[in-house]
Amino acid sequence: MKAGDLITKDIHTGKYLKKHFPKVYRIITEKRFWLFINILISLFLIGYFSFFFAQIFSRWSETQQKYDEVHQGVLLWENIGATFTYPDAYFQAALFSYQIHDWKSALQDIHTVLLLNPTFQNAITLRKLVMLGIDQQEGR
Repeated sequence: MKAGDLITKDIHTGKYLKKHFPKVYRIITEKRFWLFINILISLFLIGYFSFFFAQIFSRWSETQQKYDEVHQGVLLWENIGATFTYPDAYFQAALFSYQIHDWKSALQDIHTVLLLNPTFQNAITLRKLVMLGIDQQEGR
């Protein structure tokens, strides 16, 4: 007998018996059942998160592309406005700046529009929208 062996006395015979743990629990590990389940779950999670991150990257790249297009529009209309002092060009630049939430640039372009044409109703409306955007950004 070794130290740590479990020994019990049989009530009916009076003999001492060595207790053994049941070997049923080894069936699962011997047949690699849990290994298969772990691999299956891991593959599922890898596939799920790969799809999830691909969607996020796709949306990010679309947003970045849209931002670049709008920024190019701002530069184009500001250049046209600076060249020809045309109020509609500054208004278009302000509109693009509003779309990308560049409030300071939008206000500057609206100010230029209203200097060139103080009765430009769309510019007055856009100025109100830009002010609302600034208030929301500052949390008022």
